[in-house]
Amino acid sequence: MLIPRTSVLGALMYFAFIVNICVLTYATRFDGTRGVTMMLLASLFLLIWNYDRLKHVLPVKQLKTDPPVVKRPLGKRFRVLFFGGSLAVLAFIIIGTFYLYEIVPGNSEAECRNQCASSKNPAACEIFCDCIYKQGQQLDSCLATFSKAKAIRRFGGK
Repeated sequence: MLIPRTSVLGALMYFAFIVNICVLTYATRFDGTRGVTMMLLASLFLLIWNYDRLKHVLPVKQLKTDPPVVKRPLGKRFRVLFFGGSLAVLAFIIIGTFYLYEIVPGNSEAECRNQCASSKNPAACEIFCDCIYKQGQQLDSCLATFSKAKAIRRFGGK
């Protein structure tokens, strides 16, 4: 992506990889979700930036147009809208991913247990961490165990 002649090819290849990584981080509740989402957006912005070079390979019908006319540089309004929109998307990602999951397994057992102190239900959180790290169960079954532990605690059971 550093060599101008191959930058579009690099952006296309990177986009394919980062989409896969982004899907995996959301599916496994990985802690790096924000960073990976921002990298996906950066890759998407690179592809949009190079749209004039990519439009010939896209599966959409191209209209016949006259040769391009030299236009004046992009105005101040476009720059403000673009960067303002980019900042709004980044703020949405940061705030949105903060409230996305009630509990995450974390990258280590210590990280998982650290979230229990600030949890609404610390006992259910401890059960979840034990399920993941001590018993080695899958995420879905541990989430079900977590939900059951919350429900038992909520209704006064043991």
